[in-house]
Amino acid sequence: MGSLFPWGSLSLVIFLLLHSMLRLSSCCFVAERAALMDIQSSLGAPDLWGKDGDDCCSWEHVKCNNSTQRVSHLSFSDVCWTTSKVSCFLNSTVFSALRELEYLDLSYCYQCLLSLEGLVGLSKYLDLSGAGLGGGFPQFIGEIVSLEVLVLNDNNITGGLPGAAVRNLRNLRQLNMSYSSFEGNLPGSLFSLPHLKILDLSANSLGGRIPISSESGPISLEVLDLSSNHLNGSLSESVAAFKNIRNLKLGGNQFSGSLPVSLCALPHLKFLDLSCNNFISHAIICGTFSC
Repeated sequence: MGSLFPWGSLSLVIFLLLHSMLRLSSCCFVAERAALMDIQSSLGAPDLWGKDGDDCCSWEHVKCNNSTQRVSHLSFSDVCWTTSKVSCFLNSTVFSALRELEYLDLSYCYQCLLSLEGLVGLSKYLDLSGAGLGGGFPQFIGEIVSLEVLVLNDNNITGGLPGAAVRNLRNLRQLNMSYSSFEGNLPGSLFSLPHLKILDLSANSLGGRIPISSESGPISLEVLDLSSNHLNGSLSESVAAFKNIRNLKLGGNQFSGSLPVSLCALPHLKFLDLSCNNFISHAIICGTFSC
């Protein structure tokens, strides 16, 4: 006669009991709560979470997945302006304990970040605006292949955009890297990303031509802001690829040649800024054009 509790069923019961022991009774995983307390200590902000209760899913700056109750969102956009920087030392490896973290805003936490490599496991959204990033484009960014939104505004990233790193980010929907110090030419791989809808590289020092042509086929971009750079060449070859563009800002560059009439025939175009360039139609265009 078989056992009343087969080993398979008993193993399942044991697993479920152990799984429940890893969580607090108030829907917060012990390991994740410990990681959040480490973050609070590292940021030197004793009132960071706003509450002392065990349910970290109810704390300020924290959101959890409704079904798994694991931490999914952390936002410190308004924290690093006010916390004490005297003993601020945030090591990014602490985020590895948050296994379902999808959204992380560390903007303007530049005085606290000790390392960034621990962010590689992040899933979808990363904001490092004003994070004091210097030197070349951070190599670890190219390893976060699941990223959908990347924000690196207001940094001091010198040099060019490496085509290989950009090519790996095939899930990107939005890329914002304005007001940094990028130089060199735009990599063609940037405009080949299949899901990229919003690209903002305004206020950098990028030069050369836009690396797309009529032969490239329509690109996925809907919003493109390349204003206030040093881009040059003619727009005639690029217009056909802008079939999906709704908002196009190219002001403050060095584009030349004739103004392509076909721009105003783009089916989805709502806003167009070609101000302060060197088109033949006007020696210097300084106005906003709306088709």
